Amino acid sequence: GIEKAGIHPLLTSEIEPNARKTILLNRPNIGLIGDINNYSASEIRKFANISENQEIDLVIGGPPCQAYSLVGRAVKEDNMDGDERNYLYKQYCKFLKRYQPKMFVFENVPGLLTAKNGKHFANLKKYLAHVGYKLDYRELNAKNFGVLQNRRRIIIIGWKAEYDGEYFYPQFEDVP
Repeated sequence: GIEKAGIHPLLTSEIEPNARKTILLNRPNIGLIGDINNYSASEIRKFANISENQEIDLVIGGPPCQAYSLVGRAVKEDNMDGDERNYLYKQYCKFLKRYQPKMFVFENVPGLLTAKNGKHFANLKKYLAHVGYKLDYRELNAKNFGVLQNRRRIIIIGWKAEYDGEYFYPQFEDVP
């Protein structure tokens, strides 16, 4: 979808082996790295072909959703409380803090809003504000954008204060 909007990704990060194969097959011209925590800032810039002083316009992503998924929480006796993936949003925030993109798009499942009684989402918003981003978020459904799936997602858009008012959400906001 982002490519259809005219944005050309430079780099992607994926840990899961089968997902990596899919990316390599479908997007061979985009740099691919594994766990972003295993690379220095200069290495990441090198893989993305971005100079040290070049600003980054946009970061798109989100941590794995299993820990926030209502299905995942329903099948786990501890309601996913002990799952380390609950805190992977912090890695995303650290990435934003390090690179200071003008804007970001964060995607995840609606359960992010209610996981741990909303604690994770509240902490995410607080941290993003702390590192200098204004936020807006909506629940959107992929079926409203020509995707053949009934797939609800939370989309958080964040922007630096100096870019206030220079974004918009897609027109379709009905979730069902």
